[in-house]
Amino acid sequence: MISNRLNKIIVCIILLIPILVYAQNRVHLLKAGFLAKFAQFTTWPADYSPQPDKDKFIITIIGKDPFYDVLQTVYQNQKIKGCDIQVRQIQTVEDIDNTHILFISKNMKSELTLILEYVKDKPIMTVSDSDGFGRKGVLINFYITEKGTLHFEFNSTIMKRSSLKINLLLLEIAKVIQY
Repeated sequence: MISNRLNKIIVCIILLIPILVYAQNRVHLLKAGFLAKFAQFTTWPADYSPQPDKDKFIITIIGKDPFYDVLQTVYQNQKIKGCDIQVRQIQTVEDIDNTHILFISKNMKSELTLILEYVKDKPIMTVSDSDGFGRKGVLINFYITEKGTLHFEFNSTIMKRSSLKINLLLLEIAKVIQY
């Protein structure tokens, strides 16, 4: 009796795994799309802005995150602001330089303060998807609502200090926080 029940549970779990993987990949694809939109609605300072067909637009992930593989695939033959896209994955703060968007992985929580201090005066858009990272100083933080929809919050305090010029239209669809 218990064996039969256990077999049914195992079969249900096995059948649900592809659905869970699909849902996770869907969220990553949506985040990748948002990154491109964030970039389109942002102006970097002239000396840091990539030149179309000359420079690369660089997206860096610090820490280990499955989002890296999705970005590699999605942006393989795409452009942002007329530039080819280079996706990098790094593990240390010292390797952050020369990036336009820095995605901070959940597993970098213990180094978050150090990372944010390092990029504080640089024209780097910081993005994450970790609970509380927006309140700790990340510019844009993704979150999933109770209904399972993807949203993002903007830290307006960080935005005001940044040398990035972000189109206010983005703020109309974001949750704006001040910390």
